[in-house]
Amino acid sequence: GLRAGVTQRWHKMPEDKLQGHTQRTMITKAIVFATCAVEGLDLQLLPATFRALESQLGVSATMLGTFAMGQALFCAAAGPVWGALADRGSSRKTLIACGAVGWGTATILLGLAYHWWVILLLRCLNGLALASLSPICQSIVGDITEKQERGVTFGVIQAMMFVGSGI
Repeated sequence: GLRAGVTQRWHKMPEDKLQGHTQRTMITKAIVFATCAVEGLDLQLLPATFRALESQLGVSATMLGTFAMGQALFCAAAGPVWGALADRGSSRKTLIACGAVGWGTATILLGLAYHWWVILLLRCLNGLALASLSPICQSIVGDITEKQERGVTFGVIQAMMFVGSGI
């Protein structure tokens, strides 16, 4: 298949082109790992702001749970859609850029929100955009790594999400 063709091309490449390809692969992996760390960090933003939302905006514990559930549901529903778009030939660079811009915009607007319904809407939009990252990053890793290094690479992705969550 496609990956076998990619592997065969690597073995036929002149050494200087192979080194450039390897360097691009390392840069791509670094970007994917950093993206996953920031994704993990974002997943902790809402719980980290619970106390401030309660005291500053008078939001109840039930509403805080609703914010988290809204984001989680939209994230869960949108992940397969983002993955299907990538599988059907949409540019993964464009998809991940749209997801990152939507995610960043929703996060910035959350800092300006004062009404519970605006926060809920933005948390849902945040989940929708955040859901783009994992399936697209994983599909990129599947394409740029050799079969024998995929498990380790996916393990590093998971580790980076936990590192981001712990920051």
